[in-house]
Amino acid sequence: MNNLSIKDNFYAMEFMDPMDLSALLPASIEKEEVALLCFPITDVLFNSEDIRARTIDLHYAVKLGNLDRYKVKIIFEDDRKLRRIETTIWETTKKMAVLKMGIQIPIHRIWEIKFL
Repeated sequence: MNNLSIKDNFYAMEFMDPMDLSALLPASIEKEEVALLCFPITDVLFNSEDIRARTIDLHYAVKLGNLDRYKVKIIFEDDRKLRRIETTIWETTKKMAVLKMGIQIPIHRIWEIKFL
């Protein structure tokens, strides 16, 4: 079980086996599994510019998703580890990114949106 954030993981790298980088790589997850995850209340981003960029990326992903069902890769962190999912973001609320079937990821736990 890995309770470290990305930044903590980089600091811990010097103590890791150089051949085992799996702790740093986001685990792929199906959107149906997201509902089973637990999310801490703290934001994974600390820099206000990064938070603003995340918000802009989310709004752009919603527009692309609604116009063309465009998929993005979401890198996020639950209470255990980094995860990644490729999906369409249909909507955002003030606190959540809403995926197909009403599945939600807390925005404050999203590290990055990658456009495919």
